[in-house]
Amino acid sequence: MGGQLTFTLLVGSILFDSVQFSLESSDSMCQRPWVERMFWTSQNPTQPSSDAFREDVLLGKPARVVIEQGSYKEAFTLDNVNMNGNLICGEEYSPDNAPVSSRYLDGSSSMQYADNYVAMAMKSEMRGVMKDRGYVFNMDNVHIDQASGHISAQSLNHVSQRYTLGGGISFKPQPYYWLSSWETSGRRDSARWTMGGVKPVGHTNDYVALQWFADACWTIVYKHDGVGKRLAGSLDMLRTSIRMGRRVRVHFNGFTLEASSVIISPGGSVMAQTSTEMARRLGSGSDKTFFNTKTRQIYRLIHTTGEVLSLYFFIEDGLLSERSADRFDVTWSVDTRPWSPVLAVDAQNKVNFGSIKDLVLNMDVASTRIQIALKVGAQTNSNHRIF
Repeated sequence: MGGQLTFTLLVGSILFDSVQFSLESSDSMCQRPWVERMFWTSQNPTQPSSDAFREDVLLGKPARVVIEQGSYKEAFTLDNVNMNGNLICGEEYSPDNAPVSSRYLDGSSSMQYADNYVAMAMKSEMRGVMKDRGYVFNMDNVHIDQASGHISAQSLNHVSQRYTLGGGISFKPQPYYWLSSWETSGRRDSARWTMGGVKPVGHTNDYVALQWFADACWTIVYKHDGVGKRLAGSLDMLRTSIRMGRRVRVHFNGFTLEASSVIISPGGSVMAQTSTEMARRLGSGSDKTFFNTKTRQIYRLIHTTGEVLSLYFFIEDGLLSERSADRFDVTWSVDTRPWSPVLAVDAQNKVNFGSIKDLVLNMDVASTRIQIALKVGAQTNSNHRIF
């Protein structure tokens, strides 16, 4: 592939100015565009100053990369960022200037004001920052332990890295998945699995200092009980937000997860599918936030009827370990950032709105979501809407 190779690094806006905020005061911040922090090319590889980018990342801001070469362009949000001296390395696998919780190694709070992490954990995307190690990562799911008042979160999109002699960062020669469970008590549990064959490499736990950042650009729009009876908010508002392309998070039985896809049925009910979760041991022991020794991935279907269906699979061999069907009160949250349509095509690939050029141009400054209208069957005019 010919042509000059260019790299652009962007960061999201500060998500809220203090731990105490209101949705109204955070609206304007949630509308802010991504900001370009670094740009360089293969013909001029001298790296510009990374001080502003480093500071942004350590404040819990999301980072986005755009790579271009000739007619090829790829844009993605980084899952984690690692630092080795002046070098910054971002990894992609598939907030605010003040954290909502900051913990020492023993789990005690290092903040002068009250932690706000439990309220935020019910609805918001969260991010972890290890300032002492220069490591920043996304939390893929959160669990609130009402008994202890602590929360635990899992980061599942990290592939093993190493520091090189030249001061760089690279993947290990035989890379492995590094799954981590973090708790506001300071405890961390780590399970490592080889890539490809998915065999166990090691399972350890320790204590780490960690700051927890929460994205303020999320709001609760609907709550219902275990049989689907409305408790607060509006199902219509949830459906409208979904049709507008907004991301969706669900909270039930202490768990908060982002939907990987959402379906609006012909009857108007909503179903969210989640997949970024590994089973916790739970129970009453001190290891209740740890991964199972035989690590299991959980896939869930959460309905506005109150029903939650769960499938547990061993990641080592892919075999089904457990299935369950329960009913819970469910809280539905959506992000408040603007999502605008840029391209619409019909079943024959005819463009009905926008253009492919618009989609390509927006890759530099925006994330992309896809909405699909799926006909249920040939004998019915009813449609599912998949997001």
